[in-house]
Amino acid sequence: EGEGEGEGEGEGEGEGEGDPCATVTFTVNANGNVDVNALGSAPGYAAAQCVHLIGSITIGGQVNQLDTLAKIVDVSGDLTLDDADRITTAELASLDNIAAVGGAVRVIDCDDFLLSSLTFPALVSIGDVLEISGNSNLRSLGFDLLTSVAGGITIADNPDLCEVEDIDDFESRTGLTAASNGNDTGC
Repeated sequence: EGEGEGEGEGEGEGEGEGDPCATVTFTVNANGNVDVNALGSAPGYAAAQCVHLIGSITIGGQVNQLDTLAKIVDVSGDLTLDDADRITTAELASLDNIAAVGGAVRVIDCDDFLLSSLTFPALVSIGDVLEISGNSNLRSLGFDLLTSVAGGITIADNPDLCEVEDIDDFESRTGLTAASNGNDTGC
């Protein structure tokens, strides 16, 4: 009584399993590490294992620690590194989990010798432009999963970035076309 085996219509796979990521509304406008770390105090951020950020991220000035941003998987607005001369390639790895940016991605005028590579290994889509310009020591590009950039791509005035090897390789891997000039053509 009350026992039995049943087959029939059941619930779909994953039923009851929600998105494990929290949605956090916050805009990071950072010229120092304290500005980046303020995100950690945003409601819902500290307890989250991953975050959908409703807002934008702008990094510049003396920022050299991005680990607070490591939980972010997508950004609804822009992601900008502008004159962020203290950011290292290793520190930029804190942004490796970002798969989508709803606005533009700009890496401009990061002139210090510390930023030699841009990888963004999880980034699949950008809702506006991708601009990489004026980065005097940039030598390589990743973006291995990038397949969609709604507003076009500009890669310019990066004197150590090889036009033939790095930019052609980027276009080949992503299937996207970049407007480029002012990069290293003698490599």
